[in-house]
Amino acid sequence: AGGQAMAERERLFGGAVAVGIGLAAGLSLGAGLAAYYCAGRERAARAALDASRRECAKWRTEKKAERSGRIEAEKELKSLRLRAQASEALLSKGDAAGAGDGGDGEQDQALPQAYTLSPIGFIRTCFSRRSGTPRQPHLVPAARGVVTLKRELPKDILSGLGDYSHCWVIYVFHQNTNLHQDWSKMKGKVNVPRLNGGRVGALATRTPHRPNAIGLSTAKVESVTDKTVLLSGVDLVDGSPILDIKPYVPFCDAIGDASQPEWVTRDREVEEEPLHVSRVSISQEPWNRLRECWQRVGGEASLYEDFGTLVDLVRQVLSRDIRSLHQRGALALTAKTGSANHGKRQLGKGVEGSAANVAATAAATVYHLHLLGRIDISYVHERKEIEVIDATIV
Repeated sequence: AGGQAMAERERLFGGAVAVGIGLAAGLSLGAGLAAYYCAGRERAARAALDASRRECAKWRTEKKAERSGRIEAEKELKSLRLRAQASEALLSKGDAAGAGDGGDGEQDQALPQAYTLSPIGFIRTCFSRRSGTPRQPHLVPAARGVVTLKRELPKDILSGLGDYSHCWVIYVFHQNTNLHQDWSKMKGKVNVPRLNGGRVGALATRTPHRPNAIGLSTAKVESVTDKTVLLSGVDLVDGSPILDIKPYVPFCDAIGDASQPEWVTRDREVEEEPLHVSRVSISQEPWNRLRECWQRVGGEASLYEDFGTLVDLVRQVLSRDIRSLHQRGALALTAKTGSANHGKRQLGKGVEGSAANVAATAAATVYHLHLLGRIDISYVHERKEIEVIDATIV
């Protein structure tokens, strides 16, 4: 009887152990299934997130392409409108010519109201932006530009231009913000930098803001090769469309007894001249930074194969006050009101010199000159003296 009871207890104990093992295995299997299920959900969520990101990127790309296409379509529409106006004017001219002789007024009405001109090429210059580009030609002799003509033009179209020392360049002020402005909305007078904001009729100045945004400049012809012309002393922004090039002929282009207003003939070197700068200084550290920037934009392969010539360019550009009338006016107002910290930026980095120099420039307004597409030159302008304080790549 005792043996039977012992056997029964062992049987019951074994069954309990088996049940426990079964339960443990079931729980382990359940946990494994749950983990597998969660991992699957996580993979699905990640896949959905990646798909959403791809959709967003695709949407942004499509919107960007749509915007770019819309801008190009608007440009093309403007071009078509001009061509349509020119065609209508030519038809009107033909109708008017067939109607009879007519008076002067009828002849004026018969003339085309628009003419379509296509650039013969484009110029690559050292001036990346309008700000800093010389206001007149030859003020910066070191300013270089390369005109490249379109391939479809005759290969010998520049033949003989190299025999002249200088040439006329006719171009488009393509960066004008009011390029397509209605004439009825434009201002007749403009602010003249050398008059400290004095106003003169637009057609009595060399302002780029004209009824037709066409520029006329002279430049020194350095070399002519195939369909390219290397020029110096230029005052054109990089990428300007070129409409025509003509040789400069002194016997008829230079007028010895020509007269001009007093403000035009004023000595540019006198202290009272609004754009006069008495000194441009570049200390060693910004000099080194500028050299690094020059090397990074191509060095000898750029428009300036010699670093010293690039330094000459910087000095010549900054030897005239290139700030806008608004910038100079804001500075004068700040000085007048005594608000020494208005519109200022704290400096210190990239400035080499004594503690007094650093302290003197610590609260000065920082201005920028952009050259060769990517070089940003920082400088301060105090009491008609300029100090270059840094040069970086943008």
